[in-house]
Amino acid sequence: VKFQTPKPRLRGHDYGYPDIAYQSISDVDYVVKSGEKREKKFYLIVSRLVRYKKVDLAIEAFNELGFPLVVVGTGSEEKKFKSKYKFKKNIIFKGFVTDEELVDLYKGAKAFVFPQEEDFGIAAVESQAAGTPVIAYKKGGSLDTVIDGKTGVFFEKQNKESLIKAVKRFEKMKFDRDVLIKNAERFSKERFKKEFKKIVEKHMNR
Repeated sequence: VKFQTPKPRLRGHDYGYPDIAYQSISDVDYVVKSGEKREKKFYLIVSRLVRYKKVDLAIEAFNELGFPLVVVGTGSEEKKFKSKYKFKKNIIFKGFVTDEELVDLYKGAKAFVFPQEEDFGIAAVESQAAGTPVIAYKKGGSLDTVIDGKTGVFFEKQNKESLIKAVKRFEKMKFDRDVLIKNAERFSKERFKKEFKKIVEKHMNR
């Protein structure tokens, strides 16, 4: 499982052309090709369990909602979370999982929960590649990777109440799996190569 978050790379910035070509994500190609959809039974969060990732926000929201939340990842907050929520049957900690297990989780999730602000956020893209929509904090990289109402929903404020409101809104919506996958493919390796080539050719011909 790769928990590193690729960042948008500014191409040619030192030469006066501020074109952005996102770092390629080989995982997107892998997830898209990994099989058919699964029955959607739970919500999913994939993250390092550290404070700034705001995993506690998601856990608190789903604890109040009573909806099943699967938490994938390890980190300094893991022990605290497991101790605090050990009697909550709807909060399931998976720890480290293999790539194959992670793809199955993406495909089996009703939605991927993305409560933190990131420059990019590879997991949100991988989720869409698996045909699973995203519930994301409306700031940072999610504004580039998630299309509100089409590939997911946003919550405005980084607090429990705002996330709960977004989940309730999500529960009333339907999403097109093909639209989700197509959006994720915007960040695939092949798309990256094409976009980067266009940027280079554009500035070579100036």
